[in-house]
Amino acid sequence: MRIALLTAGAGQMYCGSCTRDNALAKALRKLGHEVRLIALYTPLRVDSAPEAERGVFLPGTVLYLRSAFPWIGLLPRACLAPLRPSPVVRTLTRLSGEADYASLGRLTVQVLEGGGLEEELDGLVRRLARGGAPEVVLLSTPLLGAVGSAVRKSCGAKVIATLQGDDQFLEHLPEPSRARAIALLRARCLEMDGLIAVSGAHRDFVARYLRLSPSDIAVAWNGVDPHPYPLEPPRREGPPRVGYLARVTPRKGLLLVAQAALQAGLELRAAGYLAREDRGYLVRCGAVHYQGEPDLDGKIAFLRSVGIGCVAPLYAEPFGLYALESLAAWAPFVAPAHGAFPELAEATGAIALFEPGSAADLSRVLRELADDEDRRREMASRGVAAVRGMFSAESMGRRVLAICERTVKAGAAPGDVRGA
Repeated sequence: MRIALLTAGAGQMYCGSCTRDNALAKALRKLGHEVRLIALYTPLRVDSAPEAERGVFLPGTVLYLRSAFPWIGLLPRACLAPLRPSPVVRTLTRLSGEADYASLGRLTVQVLEGGGLEEELDGLVRRLARGGAPEVVLLSTPLLGAVGSAVRKSCGAKVIATLQGDDQFLEHLPEPSRARAIALLRARCLEMDGLIAVSGAHRDFVARYLRLSPSDIAVAWNGVDPHPYPLEPPRREGPPRVGYLARVTPRKGLLLVAQAALQAGLELRAAGYLAREDRGYLVRCGAVHYQGEPDLDGKIAFLRSVGIGCVAPLYAEPFGLYALESLAAWAPFVAPAHGAFPELAEATGAIALFEPGSAADLSRVLRELADDEDRRREMASRGVAAVRGMFSAESMGRRVLAICERTVKAGAAPGDVRGA
């Protein structure tokens, strides 16, 4: 099967959905399929060997300028050519920092509507046509619905979008952009040939949020490539350290983890992307040994140096790929009992849950795990087995492939069965 993965980049930082799609592309190729991974908006920054083709389509630099200054659309395409190469997009993204949500609101609505994107979409369609048009196009987000619609119209491919937390972005947009974007997103989902949620919990949430039928949303758990992680357990001496590996930002709950670790008398180490605007937040977290943003080797070394992994998002996490990475490194994980974590805890037997938002309950769970070495070892063994089994990248690939094959075979017309 010929499959194209269109994935939105996340600018400067390592991105969970980019990492997921990179691993998915590799897994699908190993299963014998012709797969192309194409970056949209910004280059994909992943911590393993990149699987994406060279170049960036719908470059964020150009889209942002078109949205902020509509008259730019009147200029010849050649005038914007210097802003399109990947190194330029990467550099400008790094220098610009975080865009304001007012501007992003306008841009999100524009992208969902598809207006003014004809030139950009034309280049993408021509690239996809090279070497045979795809049978299936997988979108990393339904926010790319206008892109999927253009590709379907040009080559007849089935379009499937992955649901993995778009609400977290939309809820930060100011009105009226927020309401308009949600309405447009629902309409785009109704056009899809298929929808994939990364967890059962997120499927149910999105169905309520966008007024869709849960039965029209397939579930395919994420997975990680276990091969870079050593098979043998690490040798750790002394009390277990707590390890936080995620973006350092208030919404991911580092402060809560720091408070709980302090109450439990445990050392806390942290690693992950730190934006300029969050440096003050890291200082407020207190006694945290921050170790930067590691690459894959550094990530594995970091996780093997701690005895317990923990991230405490204040929102309902759609999946939490960082939990699987912790398990792959023989570190049992502690997470809040909301979002995808309860089902992951049940499926792996390697995740302990605490009351969301409660530093006291998190401290209790951390202390109990720290005091019970046998339980930690048992959870670590179960976690490694899970990541090398049902939560491997290959298993994820098989799950997604089954959905693609079912969608192609069904031949359902877009919009037939998506709404409630």
